[in-house]
Amino acid sequence: MISYKPLFKTMIDKDITREQLKQLIKAAPGTMSKIYNGRPVAFKILNEICIRLGVPIEAVIAVFPGPGELEGEGKDAGGGSSPSKKKGAGAE
Repeated sequence: MISYKPLFKTMIDKDITREQLKQLIKAAPGTMSKIYNGRPVAFKILNEICIRLGVPIEAVIAVFPGPGELEGEGKDAGGGSSPSKKKGAGAE
C-alpha cells in the first residue's frame, strides 16, 4: 500500500498548493487524482516530484504492506496452474 502522506506534509512545509505542484511537475489531472486518492503513479512522476521539490523519495511516499500482502508471501499463485494446464493439454 502506498501513502502520499509524506508528500502532503512536504507540501505544507514548503508552502506549495496542489495546483502549484501540478504545474511544477507538469502533471495531467489524472495523475494528480491518483496521488490524492492514494493510487500508484509511475516512478517517473515520483522522481520528478523529488527533483522539483529537492527532497528524497521518503519525503514523497511511504510504502506499507496492505492487508493480506504478507500472508501470501512465498506462495506462487500463478505457478501452480500453469503446469496443470500443460499436463491436461498433453493428456488429451
